[in-house]
Amino acid sequence: MKHSAVAVSFSMAMIIGLSGCGDGALPASTRLGAVDPSPNLGGDRLPVQQPGEDYGHQSVLLTGTIGLQDDGCWTIDLGDGARLVVLPPGYTMDSDNGSVMVGPDGTVVENAMVVDAVGGVVPVSLFPGVPDGYWGNYLTFCRPELQEFVVLDTLGPAFLPDELSSDQLVAILRDADLSQAWGCGVGFAVSSEDQHVALMIHLRDMSDDVEVPVSLPEERWVAEVVIGKHLMTQWCDDAIESWEPQRLAVASWALTGGELAFTPPSTAGCAAGVPVTATLTGIRVQTSTGEVELNDLNLVNDAYGCFAG
Repeated sequence: MKHSAVAVSFSMAMIIGLSGCGDGALPASTRLGAVDPSPNLGGDRLPVQQPGEDYGHQSVLLTGTIGLQDDGCWTIDLGDGARLVVLPPGYTMDSDNGSVMVGPDGTVVENAMVVDAVGGVVPVSLFPGVPDGYWGNYLTFCRPELQEFVVLDTLGPAFLPDELSSDQLVAILRDADLSQAWGCGVGFAVSSEDQHVALMIHLRDMSDDVEVPVSLPEERWVAEVVIGKHLMTQWCDDAIESWEPQRLAVASWALTGGELAFTPPSTAGCAAGVPVTATLTGIRVQTSTGEVELNDLNLVNDAYGCFAG
């Protein structure tokens, strides 16, 4: 358990007509991704989110590989097989290259590119317009055997922390806004919104008595900064989906200074619904290029003493 239609409409006749073209690649004028000048088709026929539609997806960080089928249908493989993708609003086809998409901010995404995204996996049975309507026709034409769509809210080339130098990793730490709190355990965890930087401080032996304030370093406490990708994606979670990205840590640096001050809850164990707040001041981190000082942090654990399960 975890703790914590472009106004484009495909008629069924059109779908049947297209599906009768054979198994090979369709002509550019009939591919789903092609630019069609016909005004009643709305022009660009990429599978993008439609205004006013609710797809019921829970948005999380994702990493996958964008794919373009021979029939012009776009997919994303999150590591466990391709699913049909629904793109963020505003994505259009490159007018000169049918295997390239361009986002409203100029982001370029092409076939076979590894991407990072924010979005969610939605069963076909819960998707709006299935079986009748645009999305039902899209599914029938593209991959009727698939049982899930991946709805994306953002999309872009993948962040590759393992290709960065030590100086670049330290720069990411210095620039990080550690404002995303993560509840669970006996201690505190905070990360940047993109989960590229995380700071975690917790008791080594969760059964130990808590004595505060805690002056770091302190042998009974683990206190570190981690740099990487998807650092908190499976935090306090024992129900891992096959499509969830794996945590990648490329650097782990100990806190060499700091004082953690908070009032432990009076209720032992998992004090559900009782957030515990703390301050962490005088933070110093020993990185691979030297000691770095961080701004003081206000921390919160809204599930203090709780664990996955």
